[in-house]
Amino acid sequence: MTKVWSDDDKARFTAERDEKLTQMQEQLASGVQHLMATDGWVAWLKIARHFHTYSLNNQLLISVQHPQATQVAGYRAWQASGRQVRRGETGIRILAPITKPATTEDGTPILNQNGKQRRSIVGVKPATVFDISQTDGPSLAQQPSQGRPLQGQAPEGMWDNLHQYATQAGFSVTIGACQAEGMTDFRDRSVTIRDGFEQAHATTVLAHEVGHVTMHNPQDAHEPARDYCRGMIEVEAESFAWLVNDDWGLDSSTDSFAYLAGWTTQAAKQQHKTPTEILTASAERIRGAVARYLTFRHEPGPDHPSAALREQINYSLTHTTPPTTPASRTLRIHAALQSRHRNAAGPTR
Repeated sequence: MTKVWSDDDKARFTAERDEKLTQMQEQLASGVQHLMATDGWVAWLKIARHFHTYSLNNQLLISVQHPQATQVAGYRAWQASGRQVRRGETGIRILAPITKPATTEDGTPILNQNGKQRRSIVGVKPATVFDISQTDGPSLAQQPSQGRPLQGQAPEGMWDNLHQYATQAGFSVTIGACQAEGMTDFRDRSVTIRDGFEQAHATTVLAHEVGHVTMHNPQDAHEPARDYCRGMIEVEAESFAWLVNDDWGLDSSTDSFAYLAGWTTQAAKQQHKTPTEILTASAERIRGAVARYLTFRHEPGPDHPSAALREQINYSLTHTTPPTTPASRTLRIHAALQSRHRNAAGPTR
C-alpha cells in the first residue's frame, strides 16, 4: 500500500532537506579552504584518485567527512553486492542528482544509443553513502593492480599508453635534447622528453607533459587566461601526473605542491579573482582531465563486477525517495547556498 504524504509531512521533509543542504554547503566551504594548504591539496588528490568520476563537490564532501574512503555506495547498493553496512556506522553525505525522463518540447522521449529513454538532471538532493570499510561481507572483484615497479622501471605499458593518448590528441612524442626535463610545444604540437633519464622518471615526465596537453592547449575552450600564473599551471600538470602515476602504481613526489598557497594568491591577483575561485577552477580542470584519461586507459566493460556495482550506485543515487520537492525549488536552494558562500568569500579584485 502506497503511503499518502500530508502537507505537514512534505513541509517537514522539505525543511530537513534544506537543513542538510546548508550543512553540506558549509562542509564544502571548509573543504575548499583546506585546499589552500599543501596537505589539504594532497588529501584531495588521494580522494580524487579513487573517485575520479565524481563531481569536485562530492570529492570534497567525501574528503571532509571520510578522508580514508576508497569505495562508496548506498545502503541498498552494498546489500545488492553481498555486503552489509555495520550497525552504528555514520553515513557520508553527498549531493545526488534528481532526474526525470528526457523529452523534446512536444513530449517525445529522447533515447540513448541503446534505445532507452535518457534522463535529465533537474536538481540535487542530499544522499547518504557508506565506504567499503564501513561494511562487512565477501570481497569484491577488483581490477588487476599493476603493483609497485622495480627501481628504475616504469610499469609495463605505461609509456606506450601515455604516448598513444598524446598521439590521439594530435601531439608527437620524442626523446631528445631539451633544456627542461620535458617540454610541450603547442605551436608544432610536440612533446619532448629530455634524453638520459631512466625509464621510470622519463615516464613520469611524460605524464606531466600529457597533463599540459590535456589542460593547457590554447585552442581548448578551457585554457586559462594568457596571464595565468605559471606556477599554477605546473601544479595542475603535476597533480594530473600524480594521479596518473598512482593509478599505474608508480610513486610520485608531492614536493611540487609546497608553494601552492603562494601561486594561488599570485594567480588570483593576475586574474582579479579570489584564491578560492582559482583553486576550485584548477581542481575541476584536473578532475575532468584525469577522468578522461582513465576512461581511455581502462574503463571496465559492462560485464566487469565494478561496472555492475557502479550501476547499482548510480541507481541508488539518482532515484528519489518520496515525497520529493519541486525540482525548480531544489535548484534555487542550491544556487542560493552557493551564492551565499561566494559572497562570504569577499569581493573580487
